[in-house]
Amino acid sequence: VAKAVLGITTTVGLVERLTMDKTLRRICGFPPFAKLPSEATFSRAFAQFAEERLVERAYEAMIKEHLGDQLIGHISRDGTAIAARERPAAAAS
Repeated sequence: VAKAVLGITTTVGLVERLTMDKTLRRICGFPPFAKLPSEATFSRAFAQFAEERLVERAYEAMIKEHLGDQLIGHISRDGTAIAARERPAAAAS
């Protein structure tokens, strides 16, 4: 989640950010002065999360908890201009 929210594209980037950012370490559940897991450990964990669809399941549980069976609807409208004639073309004689 931290990688997605902060726009971190690599596991190395995440490990570097966790090394420097004590607040992020705390939010992610890592003790402030303990050694972080290696990049390989993070990669294995991410692979397992993907295999178990952990994010999708957590999102689904959150939606069910907060919205229940409530139906959410929306309308999308596109106001893009479309080039067209305003009058029909004259019939060929």
